[in-house]
Amino acid sequence: MRISSKKTNKKRIEELMALLDMHNLPRHVAIIMDGNGRWARKRKLPRVAGHRVGIKSVHQIVQLISERLRPIEVLTLYAFSTENWHRPAEEISALMRLLIEYLRIEMAIMERNKIRFRTIGRIEQLPRVVQEEIAKTVQRTRNNPGMLLNIALNYSSQVEIVDAVRKIVRDVQSGELVPERIDEKLFESYLY
Repeated sequence: MRISSKKTNKKRIEELMALLDMHNLPRHVAIIMDGNGRWARKRKLPRVAGHRVGIKSVHQIVQLISERLRPIEVLTLYAFSTENWHRPAEEISALMRLLIEYLRIEMAIMERNKIRFRTIGRIEQLPRVVQEEIAKTVQRTRNNPGMLLNIALNYSSQVEIVDAVRKIVRDVQSGELVPERIDEKLFESYLY
């Protein structure tokens, strides 16, 4: 079914909802947030305008899943990869400010819909003010029984694997872990 782009968001969402088999939804959905800069460039707008529009989309997706697609237990948003540090400094600063703004504004939705918030990635390398806002949000939502909202920040799957291997090596060297115990399940426990 083709959905006209001239229809309102609400009408499009209702048409899409009618297409879903609510008994056959995944438990975990992951979304790579990409294309905001290209969207803005096409419209001759600054890249940050595209990121702002992206945040509006995130707001709609989080609200839709937490309120109407309850079989989905986890939503992971890949928001800022380790490669994003190569962007211009002013764009990185704008992205960090938008993240703080998003967390503050979305807190009411997280509380109303009982959403738990977490992050994955090398959070300790983000600006201190961002780390503090993340910690505050994680703390305030940690006991919420609803959907888990993961945001991947300063994240790369390769970096995650390297970090896991380093932790395993440290535990082997300290004597806390014997190499023979390492299997898929143990390795998974070392991932973010």
